[in-house]
Amino acid sequence: MARYALVIGIAEYLSPSLSRLSKTTNDAEAVAQLLEQYGDFQSVQRLPQRWNKDKNGYEMGASKVTGAEMGEKLRIFLLEQAAKNEALIYFSGHGFITSDGLGQKKGYLATSDSQIEVAGNQIVEQKYGISLDSLNQLIRDSQLSSLVVLLDCCHSGYFLERQLVEQTLTAFSSQRDYCLITACRGFERAGVIKSEEYSIFTGAVLKGLAAENAGNSRRISSDRLFDFVSDELRGSVQEPIRMGLGRSITLVTYPTGSQAPVSTPQSDQTVINNSFNMSGNSIGDFAGSGSINYKEAPNQIRSITVNSSSLPSPSLNQLTNQQRCQSLRNHLSESLELLEEYEQQERLTSDPKLRRSAKNEQERLRQEIASYEQEINNLGC
Repeated sequence: MARYALVIGIAEYLSPSLSRLSKTTNDAEAVAQLLEQYGDFQSVQRLPQRWNKDKNGYEMGASKVTGAEMGEKLRIFLLEQAAKNEALIYFSGHGFITSDGLGQKKGYLATSDSQIEVAGNQIVEQKYGISLDSLNQLIRDSQLSSLVVLLDCCHSGYFLERQLVEQTLTAFSSQRDYCLITACRGFERAGVIKSEEYSIFTGAVLKGLAAENAGNSRRISSDRLFDFVSDELRGSVQEPIRMGLGRSITLVTYPTGSQAPVSTPQSDQTVINNSFNMSGNSIGDFAGSGSINYKEAPNQIRSITVNSSSLPSPSLNQLTNQQRCQSLRNHLSESLELLEEYEQQERLTSDPKLRRSAKNEQERLRQEIASYEQEINNLGC
């Protein structure tokens, strides 16, 4: 299944109420490059973009992006290009909320031509911004396999509030395999440290997606990323939030230095096939979803073939044992990683059915782990 990414970074604004943002272009380009290199995306589009003839490729531009341009790009991306495939959207720029006379609030992503009318300390009218209500409906209308949205936005104390996001982007609590992670707090006042290369949130995202944060599977999922970002920003002025439903979505995958197990050639001698079943699933747990659900991916059957007959060459027997030991270690590491995810699922969900299911999976994994450890000891690995 193909994967598509749309990376948006808006630095320039016409409204005097929306100051120029110095880090958005750099933030967005760093995210785009990482996704291109390790995300296995069919396409990583940038908005705005410019051609770099020295690199012979596109890079983030610093030009203005109008509401019409951004709206059309999002519509084509969600409804046409990424239809029935996996999609990721990253946005870095201003976000703001409007409040009417009755105190009703609406959230917007600012575009370069956004016009804002301020009364007192509140925004009461706007033009050309991207409405979160409209974005939510667009997501509902899309037919995607999965969607991840990363929002690094806010504006000088106007908060893209947790309650507002949860009430507006309801598509993330009603469809499978959807995930929203947002920086949530002030972009200019609190979200940028001038001495740092990236904004606080995107800097944490880039660290969370780095190879150092990949487990033994060499994959970094949406759950793993949020856990890292949340820990990284704990105690700071920002509180990232997460919403969604479904399985945890793999964002990047790093190459492993270890070689995959190699089966010995078939022969006329007796061959014993030892198959180890691993559940290749991850658990999605999201704030604000009302209820937590998850889907277990189909089991991945990994067959390790070992020639058990006595062979005249001791070195071949030794090599086969080494291969088997490496395979057992790989399965043990994956089981331990899955066990941690199910333990987290049990802690975070209030649904009794999901808690029982998580406990059952933990028991199954503990038995597998004990079996792997015993065989590793028997082989003297």
